[in-house]
Amino acid sequence: MKKIIYVILGIFISRIIFEFYINFTKIEKYFQNTYIEERLTYYIISINDLKYNINIEGNIDIKTNQQIKIPYYINSSKKVDLDEYKQVVTLNNNYSSENEHNAKLILSYPKQFGLTGNGYINATLEIDDKESSIPDNKFKTKQLQIEKDDGYTLAEFTYPRNLLYNQYGVLEIKVISGIKDKMYKKKDNTGNTQSHNFVYYPVVSPITGKIWLNNNLGAKYSDMNNIYLCGNPFKQAKSIVDVNAYGSLFQWGRKSDGHEFRNKQELSVNMNYPSDNPTHNFHIISNKYPFDWRVNKNDKLWDGVDSTNNVCPNGWRLPTKVEFENEFNAGLILNDNNNDLKLTMAGYKLNNNSNILSEGLYGNYWTKDVSNSYAYFLIFNPNYKGISTIYKTAGFSVRCIKD
Repeated sequence: MKKIIYVILGIFISRIIFEFYINFTKIEKYFQNTYIEERLTYYIISINDLKYNINIEGNIDIKTNQQIKIPYYINSSKKVDLDEYKQVVTLNNNYSSENEHNAKLILSYPKQFGLTGNGYINATLEIDDKESSIPDNKFKTKQLQIEKDDGYTLAEFTYPRNLLYNQYGVLEIKVISGIKDKMYKKKDNTGNTQSHNFVYYPVVSPITGKIWLNNNLGAKYSDMNNIYLCGNPFKQAKSIVDVNAYGSLFQWGRKSDGHEFRNKQELSVNMNYPSDNPTHNFHIISNKYPFDWRVNKNDKLWDGVDSTNNVCPNGWRLPTKVEFENEFNAGLILNDNNNDLKLTMAGYKLNNNSNILSEGLYGNYWTKDVSNSYAYFLIFNPNYKGISTIYKTAGFSVRCIKD
């Protein structure tokens, strides 16, 4: 009799353990399929620079609460609910232009119901200084000089990514004086240390929430050498044919070595190069398939932020073709009134010479993606847009995206 009882009890306990394991496995798989961005950076521009006559107060004001988009991706058919979230950080008075003490910065979002697929959690960044030394509903950030100051972290927040595994993401609030070009004050193949003194700033796409540079690499608006001619580096294209926003034309995979400048008068060099880094600044032409400036192709040259020849500023890279497509889906045609990134029709160079063609008629932007011996690019004019491929000796515009 006791044997039977023990057998029944054993079966009962085994069933409980089995069901617990099955349910836990289901939960585990469910949360493994839920992804919220691990690290985000939100930029605040705060500049007071007498040399360039730029004064931008990077203030956090209660009247204009900042909106933060936190990306999520759910790789399952189930819907996900997230509890409301709120975190308060006390700001360092050393980062205040008024030495304000005990001001608080708050990141929050309401409860999220039925999240599916991919999208964004709309969070709010707001100031609370009711109990601070200057209770004026505003925190004035310490301003920076463009060439002198690199920026500072005003605050860091942690938000839940996956509570089952105690995982959290980090949102950094960073005050910057602008984003310096990868070759800022560095010597290129011309021997010049001033020709790449470009400064950009980040803009958030209202379509996807992705962070892009405000201008093409090499745009005159971003050129600190021409600041009095063009205004300031925080200007963007006034139209799709604004020549001050055209910028440089890069051969796919090459560094900013001077070959990309559109005002160059030098002749092209009819030769393929045996390494990733030519020692000259000429536009390399090629009349033989696969029309590559390199003897043996290297598809990794612009593959990401850490790639060998990445021309984008630190922490930035070329976009993928999908990232361009996501910006301009739903039949959107790029024109002056429908162009959130302020892309321009800067023209292009081909494989057989360094002349600029179709300036003001076509916009052509490289992606990081390749196909066999060719590379993908965005092409558009007021009547058309699409993704296509072309040989890597072509010279196209580059617009960087935050990694």
